[in-house]
Amino acid sequence: MIVPSIDLMNGNAVQLIGGKELEINAGDPKPLAQKFGIVGEIAVIDLDAALSQGSNEDVISDLIRIAECRVGGGIRTVESAIKWLDKGAKKIILGSAAKKEILRELPRDRVIAALDAYADQIKGRKIVCIVSGGNNDIDRMPEIKERSLQYEGLKHYFLINFAQRPGALKEFVNNILGPSDDITRFEYMQKTNKEAGPALVGIELQDKGDYITLVERMKQYHVNFSEINKSDTLMKYLV
Repeated sequence: MIVPSIDLMNGNAVQLIGGKELEINAGDPKPLAQKFGIVGEIAVIDLDAALSQGSNEDVISDLIRIAECRVGGGIRTVESAIKWLDKGAKKIILGSAAKKEILRELPRDRVIAALDAYADQIKGRKIVCIVSGGNNDIDRMPEIKERSLQYEGLKHYFLINFAQRPGALKEFVNNILGPSDDITRFEYMQKTNKEAGPALVGIELQDKGDYITLVERMKQYHVNFSEINKSDTLMKYLV
């Protein structure tokens, strides 16, 4: 599993070399959280707190409202761990604080122990990790795939007004869809009259460049449609 990570210093998203030398300062981390959060949880690390030279608590609180976050950096007590869980962190990441007396006070399915805090102790030694598949929420895999396809521009949703007559959907497939396009969802929202009714249609593309052609064909054949992907409100309400 690959988890996107945002390291914070002085309120900015940064990248350090060797944990010390500043290589990149990406500024405001919120756009990164919006981008990374499409595919699932992201790790947010407070470097200032980890180095005991400040805190990015307010910034992290904002990021938690944008995306599902695993929060780490400077969490050394049970109280601080619980504080972040109460604030909405999906999980907390512990470094040197990952000790029995702390771990036994926290929900085990919401704690991650980072081995980099023990780099010196484990250098040159064999480490055995026991991984339990029971901690993986397999039910979320379709959701993760769906978000990924949307972000890559391969999954699009439309509200399309379909004629209430036999063959209407077949005509749409034959006239509008490309050879590699696929309808992954078709759901009538409501029948407003006997002649036509709006349907929620999900279309998956093999190439994001095919989207422009798809829309052009709908216009060419005078299809009455609305692009749901361009409206966050409609996406949350309908999809």
